[in-house]
Amino acid sequence: MTKELTGTKSAFLGFFIVFIFIYPNLYFPIIDPLISWSLPRIFLLFLSFFITILAFKAILIEKKIIFFFIINVFLSGIQFLNPLEDEKIYTILGVDDRLEGIIYQILLAFFLLFSYYCINISNKNFRISIIFILIFAGMIQSIFIIHQYTWVPLDLIITKIYFRFDSTMGLTGHAGYTAGLLIPLVILAIFMSESKVRIYSFLSCVFSLIICFGLNLTQNRSSLIALSIVLAIWTFTNLCFPKRVILLVFCIILINFSGNILPANPTLNRDLSSSQTLLTRLEIWRFSIELLPKSWGFPFWGGGTGNLKLLIADQLPIETLMRFYEREYSWQSSENIKKITPLSDKNSLRRQKMYLITYKNGEIKPVQLTLDRAHNFFLDKAFSIGLIGAILWMIFYIYPIFAYFRLKPYQKTFEQQALSMALIAIQIYYIFWFSVMQVEPIHVVIALMAWVGIERAKATPDPQQSTTPLENPAPA
Repeated sequence: MTKELTGTKSAFLGFFIVFIFIYPNLYFPIIDPLISWSLPRIFLLFLSFFITILAFKAILIEKKIIFFFIINVFLSGIQFLNPLEDEKIYTILGVDDRLEGIIYQILLAFFLLFSYYCINISNKNFRISIIFILIFAGMIQSIFIIHQYTWVPLDLIITKIYFRFDSTMGLTGHAGYTAGLLIPLVILAIFMSESKVRIYSFLSCVFSLIICFGLNLTQNRSSLIALSIVLAIWTFTNLCFPKRVILLVFCIILINFSGNILPANPTLNRDLSSSQTLLTRLEIWRFSIELLPKSWGFPFWGGGTGNLKLLIADQLPIETLMRFYEREYSWQSSENIKKITPLSDKNSLRRQKMYLITYKNGEIKPVQLTLDRAHNFFLDKAFSIGLIGAILWMIFYIYPIFAYFRLKPYQKTFEQQALSMALIAIQIYYIFWFSVMQVEPIHVVIALMAWVGIERAKATPDPQQSTTPLENPAPA
């Protein structure tokens, strides 16, 4: 149990609650993606940065997280020294729709420190409230997605505000990012349905179905895989079928068939059973693994957010890149290429390299380098901040999962179960995707909640040796 909160600490917790509720659904109705999705979130992270600075002396007491914080700030800042980078502004800011450059990475490190402080000084009821606020935020996102998918205008104002939603899904700027946000939230909702508080249990059931509807409409394969694996893990480790397992099964069925229930906006339809995406991921991973040792500073640090694109421009044969485009965009076979002509001169920026592809049948295609991500969390972190930094981030997300399964039965609680399963879902998503600034801070909060929960659980006394009553113990 934490000490009595002072007025300042209460203010910090209040801001933290507002942050995690607003951040996932923050959107400005401006056509420029920099303004619509990126800058509003950067400004919110700046606010958390200034608040962290104000409370820095108190936060420094949290020694368990300070090492991770220092390493991240160092690995973020050193990217600026990459001698191979010819666009420093790209390293500092990142691309428009995901400002994930040095500024964001340092802000994320400060947000991680601030979040751990807030979660660690809070009591059990406050931490449960955080989970339900995250679930509620996911439900709001899903309602917007259902509106987008069906394209039923609520009124003229809504129609004008969301005029770009014929090409993207959700309030993050990309359907894949939105799925990354909703995957852990639907898991949290499903597992919190076992709460002994009836109103929490009922709302969790309702919200889980709404979020699952929205998750399905993003047409993201990772969501189906994540839910299925979480179902398998929970069933085989507990050998029981409580309410949450039934909800998981129902949600998996919903993901497969709910797209046929609602009248769809045809521009958003995509076949969930297509294997094309997996094939392109395998191709990207193959040449990314080959390029990683050639990265600047490997393995100690990375070359920044655009490091992979530079390596592709400098090191990857154009024929290999064409095999990727062949699968990604269903182009002609690379075997039919007659000639590849470079269109960029020596003075051109490397990220702007262009080629003219001439096929044997006479077709001509201009090709510009667009691929800048390995579409794998570990690989992309390794390119950006180095192999050591990537390993530390993997430990950050994976440790609470293993620690949970090592807890004794009397130490396990509903919320800890929910957080551990949500982290499993996040890791499954990150096999096929990379972290983005629209979603990553929410994933960080979930992981920190799990870390603090593990620390509290380990301190729980054995009921057979103590008369202290248990706090909402989990069922066997």
